[in-house]
Amino acid sequence: MGEFRHEKVGITFSVFQFIIESWTTYIVITYLLEAAMLRTEALCSQGNFCSAFGLLLSHTIIALLVVAIVPLRFKATIDCFNQVNYILYNQKYKKSISVTYFTMLPFAICIMIKIIISKIGFSIREPELYYLYNVAYFGPIIIINVVAVLCLIAEEAYREINEELNNLCNEYTNSKYRNLRIKYLMNHHWYITDFVEKISKCFSVDILLVMIDIYIQLVLFLYVTLWSMFAQKIFSGFIWPHVAGLLEVIIILVKLIYLCYRCDRAVFQVWNKKNC
Repeated sequence: MGEFRHEKVGITFSVFQFIIESWTTYIVITYLLEAAMLRTEALCSQGNFCSAFGLLLSHTIIALLVVAIVPLRFKATIDCFNQVNYILYNQKYKKSISVTYFTMLPFAICIMIKIIISKIGFSIREPELYYLYNVAYFGPIIIINVVAVLCLIAEEAYREINEELNNLCNEYTNSKYRNLRIKYLMNHHWYITDFVEKISKCFSVDILLVMIDIYIQLVLFLYVTLWSMFAQKIFSGFIWPHVAGLLEVIIILVKLIYLCYRCDRAVFQVWNKKNC
C-alpha cells in the first residue's frame, strides 16, 4: 500500500492554477477600476452597476484565496489522502466511489453550455472579462469535488461498519468472535471519525470561502438578473439571455445543495446504526 507524497505534478498544478486566478483577478480589478473612474457618482441606488461590480470582484477574489491557501495546508491534505489510501485498501466500495471523482465534469459542461448560449444569444461587451469570470468558477468547484469525494468515502466506511454490526446482531456466534469483531469495528470507527475530523480541519477555511462565494453570487446575481431583465427589460424578446441566467442560477444552487448533501450524508451514517 503506497503513500501520497509532495509530488511535483501537484505543486506545478497548484502554481499554474494560482497564476491563472491571479491574472483573472488582476484583469477584473483593472477593468472595474477603469469603469468606476469613468463615473462621476457611484449611484448604487440606481441601476445594477455596484451589484455587478461586487459580483465580479468577490467571485474572482474568493477564487484566488481558495487557490492561494492550498500550499498552506499541503501537508494536512497529504495526510488526508494517506488515510483515504488506507481506508480504500481492498474495500468493496472502491468502484462506487470512483464514479464521484468525475462530478466536476457536469459542472464544467454546464459552464461551457452557458458560455455558448451567451455567445449565441447576445453580444458580450467585454468577452475577455466574461470568460475569466467563468474561469474563476473552477477553483471553488475543485474544492467542492474533493470534499464531496472525501465525505463519500467516510459515508461508505461508516455504512460498512453499520452493516457488519447488523450482521453480528442477527447471527448467533460465539462470544469470543463477537468480541473480536466488535473491537475491530470500534477501532475502525474511531479511525474513520479521526479522518472526518481531519477533513474538517483541513478544508474548513476552503468550505467557508466557497459558501461565502455561493451566497454572494446567488444574492447579487439574482438581483442583477431581475433588474436587467424585468426592470430595465434589456433583453426583452430574447430567450437566450434568460436561459443563460437560469443556467447560472442552477449551477450556483447545485454547488450549494451538492456540498451540503454530501457532508450531511457522512454525518447521517454515524447515527444510522442498530443497537444489539
